[in-house]
Amino acid sequence: MSDNNLDQKEIDELIGKDIIDIVGLTDLPEGEKQELRGQILETVQNRVFERILNELKEKNQLDEFKNIGAEEEIEKFFKANSIDTDIIFLEEAIIYKAQMKNATDMMKLGLKAKVEA
Repeated sequence: MSDNNLDQKEIDELIGKDIIDIVGLTDLPEGEKQELRGQILETVQNRVFERILNELKEKNQLDEFKNIGAEEEIEKFFKANSIDTDIIFLEEAIIYKAQMKNATDMMKLGLKAKVEA
């Protein structure tokens, strides 16, 4: 994971808490909350994909991966190469939530915050 220096209590809170609550947008209409959750999910999925691609590049396996067609073959490839997409997704979701919390805290203090997409 990233060097966010979170303790276990903070990690547990980030896992269990809705991103809408973390950033203080609980008063948004439900439709807007759902739209925001969808955008956040897409961002996290993109981060997971980028992280997996980077890992494959580091292992010189990107060309091999590009030649795989069927979804079940991709799953077999990941398993054979110790790429646990569930763990990567969880880690990226926690990192994103932590970044959003930090950005929200900074804005409350009047500071500018930047969260990478």
